[in-house]
Amino acid sequence: MAATNAGGGDIQLTNTASPLNIIITESAGGNIVVNNTGNLSILGPISTTGTVNLTAGGAGNSLSNGFSIITANGVTLSADDMNLVGG
Repeated sequence: MAATNAGGGDIQLTNTASPLNIIITESAGGNIVVNNTGNLSILGPISTTGTVNLTAGGAGNSLSNGFSIITANGVTLSADDMNLVGG
């Protein structure tokens, strides 16, 4: 899923895909909330002036990224298994 929101306001997504692949830009400010009941994979940058909350829910599900990912005012990541790469 790729999302861009230039009008402001929050981006909220609840999903069941496994994996759910995401790239999100919130250029006018607002929070980003993604709750997925399967694995969550961040394939590109996530950017906002608000907060970011990413959850890969369910037993054994993972949250992973391929490079430096998040520019935000605050970040919360939740998963049984995390494979995170800085940059």
